[in-house]
Amino acid sequence: MINNAAMAHDVLKHLKAHTDQIVSLKAKYDNVIQFFFTDLPATADHSTYFLSNKLVAERLDPLLVARHTELFQYFWYKVHQSTPPYKEIWMTTAYLTDQHLFLLELSFE
Repeated sequence: MINNAAMAHDVLKHLKAHTDQIVSLKAKYDNVIQFFFTDLPATADHSTYFLSNKLVAERLDPLLVARHTELFQYFWYKVHQSTPPYKEIWMTTAYLTDQHLFLLELSFE
């Protein structure tokens, strides 16, 4: 597992502080949240995680999830009413070149 803790945390904190950059926030499935947004924080690694038209998926570091539960729940409750049932969180990222948007998807497993 690539050390994704800092990047995921930075992007989510950035989106929480800059909700105007979120173009769409969807809950297509019961355990998934999809973000489409226009800009990344300077600390995010575009070349590793946000590849052009390619999905990158990996499990988030359990220590990150434990340390920042409130951040994940903040976004969960934006689209769901129930408590998030999960033991781990998977993150999928991409850069959608046609739409000029970043994709971040969190899957609560």
